[in-house]
Amino acid sequence: MGTGKVAIVMGTGGPIDAALARAFAQEQISTELIEHKTSKPIVSDQWRTTTIDITNEGDVRQAIQAIAKKRQKVDYLVTCPDLRLQVAATDLADPQWEDSTSINLTSIFLICKHALPVMIKQRFGRIVNVTSVAAHTGAFRGAAYSAAKAATLGFSKALAREVADYGITVNLVSAGLVGDGSLPFRQDSEGTSIPLGRFGRWEEVVEMVVLLVSDRVSYVTGQTIHVNGGLFMP
Repeated sequence: MGTGKVAIVMGTGGPIDAALARAFAQEQISTELIEHKTSKPIVSDQWRTTTIDITNEGDVRQAIQAIAKKRQKVDYLVTCPDLRLQVAATDLADPQWEDSTSINLTSIFLICKHALPVMIKQRFGRIVNVTSVAAHTGAFRGAAYSAAKAATLGFSKALAREVADYGITVNLVSAGLVGDGSLPFRQDSEGTSIPLGRFGRWEEVVEMVVLLVSDRVSYVTGQTIHVNGGLFMP
């Protein structure tokens, strides 16, 4: 028997998208996965996948309306878009900047904008935006990426204040170096030191997301939770 809860996960086809969908499915939460049009669809009989242009407001609006009509509610929204460009700021072309900010930031604004009316009407919701340690430390030759991820912090905090009266929380999970051991950006001469001595696993990031949407932390909003092995300590 399911929990009766409905989750939307929005991303760009990265490993965290599938990890989140699997985790929600294991919690018996009905899950809708929204992927960017350039992503390879992550398909499973455990969740429903929709592929759209996540930077296009019309596409986002239509996708959310279809989910709300079908499911009659939206309880959880998790965003994890991730477009990384390793280009020096002096070499960064306008289209590259626009692509990075559109996918890494504008998509989050759009899906929150159109999911929130459903949450406001039901006077309940949990939003978790997955960001990156690059938002806090800056990524070497990753100015566009770092700027978009940092802007996500400000947007989420402002949104948390705006919707708190409706029983909606908005939090962030900031991931460090996670994955198979390959660095997301080449490091500068100082290199990288992780106190815990290893890269993280996406499942460890996902566990924090699942905790933040649960009733166990219903008094937490506007916060950034760092999952980085001690790489960055605020």
